[in-house]
Amino acid sequence: MFSTTAFPDDFLPSFSRLYVDSHIRVVSRDEDPRLGLQTDTYTFQRPPKYGQDDFPPLDSAQASDALEVTDTSGAYTYADVLKLSRTTGFDLFEFPPEVRELVWEAAMRAGGTFSNGIHLRSHVYRREEPDRPSFLPRVCFLSRSTRDETVAVFMRNASYIIASIHDNVFLRKFIASVPGGQLNIRELSFRNFDFFPEHDRETGVLNTEDSDLELAVHCEGLRTVHLTMGPRFIGYHVLDEDTGQYDHRFRSTEELVTKYHLRRLLDCERLRTVHWHGLWMTTEHERVLRGLANWVKAEFASRGRKTEYTVT
Repeated sequence: MFSTTAFPDDFLPSFSRLYVDSHIRVVSRDEDPRLGLQTDTYTFQRPPKYGQDDFPPLDSAQASDALEVTDTSGAYTYADVLKLSRTTGFDLFEFPPEVRELVWEAAMRAGGTFSNGIHLRSHVYRREEPDRPSFLPRVCFLSRSTRDETVAVFMRNASYIIASIHDNVFLRKFIASVPGGQLNIRELSFRNFDFFPEHDRETGVLNTEDSDLELAVHCEGLRTVHLTMGPRFIGYHVLDEDTGQYDHRFRSTEELVTKYHLRRLLDCERLRTVHWHGLWMTTEHERVLRGLANWVKAEFASRGRKTEYTVT
């Protein structure tokens, strides 16, 4: 069925001639069954009008000093609720420093801050500012008032890896950025401790101080130190006249103590553990490192102090 409701009246005759043999049934406008369907109509109603009587002036209202309060709780008054529970948050600075430091440390550990040691060399290469290096967690940048306290907590829990004199200088400046920073450093790792030259490379004068050990002594709160000593610089080569080849020989404990000024390590008053690390360890190499470890332990014992060591 096809309706012509939407077409003009003169369209029907011509349309019928064109589609006489088709299966389409053409009906007139009057026969369209859809015209009988009535839909609900919506009658627009205007909103009621309000006059001045509905909104009297505010100054015409009569105020009353009497306040009627009805207790609907049946158990507590508002004053009782204030006594039983707080309605506001707590101020972190109401707690003593020891409690605040536990909060800072927990926040840092939750973010994995102390998972790995800090390789200072990469931060030196990037020319970062020592007083705000990128290895500091975000909690250290909350505000100026909490900066020193949070950085001190970070210092006590982090391990620092020093591999050059530039790393040494960088760490000293970082320590100086916090009041009493030297008391907060607990663990240092000297990755190239055996590289210390016996003589100054420019002047040839005998070096009287080891910059790594001087840094260790400067950190008054130091508890743990790592010393890496490969075979290259703790020995020397001797020509074998029979074979014409050079043989590597390790220095004695006394020679190494003198070369690396290891007596200075005894001035670390809070030191408890010394870790000795070797590279390409051999049996002879391990024997030399254990000799140094035993010497350091015996010297501390002679001063009435107990220390532990490992050789790996």
